[in-house]
Amino acid sequence: MNNITEQFGRLYFPQAAIILYQSKNVGDKVYVEAYGMDGNGCAVNGHPLTIAEAGQLATVLDSAGDLNSNFLKSKGLMPDNVLHLSAGSNAYLLWHTPAAHRHLSFTSSMGLTDTVYPVPPMLWKAGKNALQVFALKQDCKPKMKTVIYHAPFFNIYDDGKVCMGTTKTRIPPEAGMEEFMRTWEHFFWASSFSHLLRNTSPVKGNIIDCFLNLQDKTEAFPVDILRKHPFTLQNLIR
Repeated sequence: MNNITEQFGRLYFPQAAIILYQSKNVGDKVYVEAYGMDGNGCAVNGHPLTIAEAGQLATVLDSAGDLNSNFLKSKGLMPDNVLHLSAGSNAYLLWHTPAAHRHLSFTSSMGLTDTVYPVPPMLWKAGKNALQVFALKQDCKPKMKTVIYHAPFFNIYDDGKVCMGTTKTRIPPEAGMEEFMRTWEHFFWASSFSHLLRNTSPVKGNIIDCFLNLQDKTEAFPVDILRKHPFTLQNLIR
């Protein structure tokens, strides 16, 4: 949700107020009262919430819910690389992508060149405000028992969560499933990698040396250097 507090009184003006009363003796009984607003923003003309007012409120709440869950809806057939989706307050999408070559950027302190590097097959889990990434060894669709690996990149915590730093990660509220996945992938690949957030290298050996050897290479990422992650696919589906 966007914070629009600063716009109160300029673009948004109070039109109505709703108060819910609940009995202390019988917990499941609720009384709802609606109020209008006068020119000073004070509640006036209290009355029981009417059926028409309840319908208007439901429409508004349904619209807000749609904005939070549009990314779970495909524009057509479900994309083949989608593995799992979960609705609710902690809605998320889980998908995978094949090995590829990506242009990666680094801060100057890293001593690495901004150029094209091979990257392994990837496993992505994202909600509206957070992203987790992992690596896979094969391009085929992972199964519940498929071993997953630490993503061999920087700015990633032990649990796979990505620190996006100053990168703006606003997802358009109208974004469908396909745009949602493309947007998160773009945010990740377009960010500037700056430092490790783990106590150990995410690959076997020195990750800086790894990238020095991989820049502008046409062959695939050497997946044998990936480190196994303690998570399983089952851990990500909850």
